Amino acid sequence: SEVRKARKHNARALKVLRLLKEANVLKTFIGVESGSPSQLIRYRKGVTIEESAESARRIRNAGIELEVGFVFFDPEVRLDELRDNIRFIEDTRIYESNSRLFKPLRAQAGSPIEKRLRDRRKDNLTPRLVSDQISLDDLSFEYEFSDKTEAAVIWILKLHETWEEQIQYMVRYLITLYRNETGPRARELLYHQILDLRRLDFEFMKAIIMAQTDIERRAAAIEKLYGLREHLKKINRDIAEGMIKEPTPRLRDEMLVKAFSDNTQILRMLGETPEDFD
Repeated sequence: SEVRKARKHNARALKVLRLLKEANVLKTFIGVESGSPSQLIRYRKGVTIEESAESARRIRNAGIELEVGFVFFDPEVRLDELRDNIRFIEDTRIYESNSRLFKPLRAQAGSPIEKRLRDRRKDNLTPRLVSDQISLDDLSFEYEFSDKTEAAVIWILKLHETWEEQIQYMVRYLITLYRNETGPRARELLYHQILDLRRLDFEFMKAIIMAQTDIERRAAAIEKLYGLREHLKKINRDIAEGMIKEPTPRLRDEMLVKAFSDNTQILRMLGETPEDFD
């Protein structure tokens, strides 16, 4: 029966995870890609959100660190699908991982999505490739969203790009420090610094996506930007108190300075006049 098959599958999965743990496997990556059923159909993923959630739960229950692949935006994404993703991320707590969750789909050269968007450009339909110019950074093409895409979706995508500019290099640097650190206590502190920034990233996106109006969305963005500003001050204090150690003062002298500058610019763009950082 189907129930018996499911039980056998579950037993095999648990056995594999136990063996991985016994072999000192520390981290497992799974390609979740989306928490929206309709988006998963477009991605032709072949799994359900329930199966992805169960896989994440099993890996964590086995005591193995979880990392996930997630493609939050695609050329035809709708606001209701972004909200599905937020609910899924919150329910599964996958924001409590060292994973970049809010990436847009890349139209990489030779991929099915690149071919489809190229064909739609020939037919003058959206979504479509903007041009035949390939990015040499990631071998992908810029694309235009569907003309049915809500304005709020584009606003959220663009604002998150500016939000991410504040912290992405800091997160990468903290990950490098974490991987090179040998002391258990220092590694734990660095890992929590990374998770704190990932959590703030999620809370920012949740606030602006779940907001019901443009006015609420703007107010939510401003609140979270000020919250990040306070967190950056905390990181600066942690450095001063020796809780974060680095071979050279790049985090303090370069990345925090850039993050505060970017934060100030975004707040001013939203009509705020934040105080200077001391």
